Amino acid sequence: MTGENYDWTKFEINYFYPGICVDQVFEAWSTCRGLKSFFIESIDVFDSHHKKRNDRDSFQEGDKYSWKWRHGFAISGSIKKVVKNERVQLSFGYMTVTVQMKQLENATWLQLKQTDIK
Repeated sequence: MTGENYDWTKFEINYFYPGICVDQVFEAWSTCRGLKSFFIESIDVFDSHHKKRNDRDSFQEGDKYSWKWRHGFAISGSIKKVVKNERVQLSFGYMTVTVQMKQLENATWLQLKQTDIK
């Protein structure tokens, strides 16, 4: 992989959670409570009727979010796709972030892919 041949418009990270089941990983990536547990300071998510979701509600397609990282950077966007225990996809500025997961024998595999990077 050289700078000349690498597609700089996307990247992906693969991770394994040994001993953790896929529903726990899905909850971490698909609820306010989950995101706040590991990297978001605050997050508000509103459904299509502008009703605020509580911290334990799973995101749904069409939801709008606004979050702030612990260092103060903030971003807003929308939830594009949610498939329970499989995928969460959201807009991230002009980019798209897709988090896919799959239960393996003794672990959960997770792939985070960010696309449309300019």
